[in-house]
Amino acid sequence: MLIVLRKTARAAVLSLVAAGAPLSAQAAPWLMGLAPRHSHASTVYAPLGQFIARAAGHQVKVWRPGRSWFVYANDVVTGRFALTFDGAIFTAWRDRARHYRPLVRLQGPMRFYVVTTAAADDIRGMADLDGRPVCANPLPNMATMILLAKTSPTAVPYIEPLGGIQKDFKGLLGGECQAAIFPSRFVHHLPPAARAGLRVLYKTRAYPNLALSAGPQLTAIQRTRIRAALLSPQGEAIARQVFHGARFVPASRAEYAPYAQDLPQMPFFMAMVQAADRSQTVRMAPDGLGHTETVADIKAHHAR
Repeated sequence: MLIVLRKTARAAVLSLVAAGAPLSAQAAPWLMGLAPRHSHASTVYAPLGQFIARAAGHQVKVWRPGRSWFVYANDVVTGRFALTFDGAIFTAWRDRARHYRPLVRLQGPMRFYVVTTAAADDIRGMADLDGRPVCANPLPNMATMILLAKTSPTAVPYIEPLGGIQKDFKGLLGGECQAAIFPSRFVHHLPPAARAGLRVLYKTRAYPNLALSAGPQLTAIQRTRIRAALLSPQGEAIARQVFHGARFVPASRAEYAPYAQDLPQMPFFMAMVQAADRSQTVRMAPDGLGHTETVADIKAHHAR
């Protein structure tokens, strides 16, 4: 009987996806927060947001805070987003500290490589990056926090954010930076000649891949509908469209939980968390782009 009921519930969810569940016109839309990694992220992720909206019967607004990692971090710690799509460390922290639950993740692991050029004979290890420009996203990007956590407090590199993976790669080859941190898949997909021109200084451990998490704003039924929809054939088609051939697999709290302990090693983010937990306003912090953002800047971003 239980198996029959589960099959019936799954069939009902898939029928909602196919027909399009009626969207609530009165409730405020859920915000699906995106980290400011790519300039066109909101457009790229729009089909995913629309698909989730049809599955849950609730409007979804895909939101990206321009190029500002500071605004994004502030919104993360204050729980502004109902849905998030983020890396393992932030997914684990949200689950433990803000009661978000991972629903699905992209198949396969995620890891990062710190690389320099093969011609950089004076850079043989991470300690040699002391004071040198490293192309990476501004804090609190997960890869950048991992990079800084693995360097000595007395040998800190200078983070040079150029605006994304492709620009960072060009900056590394063009001499704007002397090292960079990339997802391993990016390095492996480079042409053989380009890979031969790089030398790997450090490989991170393998993390669970990017996960979609749902906040406490969503009911258990809504979470179940979204998970089932994204694991359906229609959801697989959306994943292929948005993530270039990838697919979703179920995500569990247990597989992300061990990575929550990584954040206390990353003081920039934890300072914002502590301020938010004390109901204080983070008045200013460097955003890694050469200027400082204030509360007024955050409000201006939200008004857009």
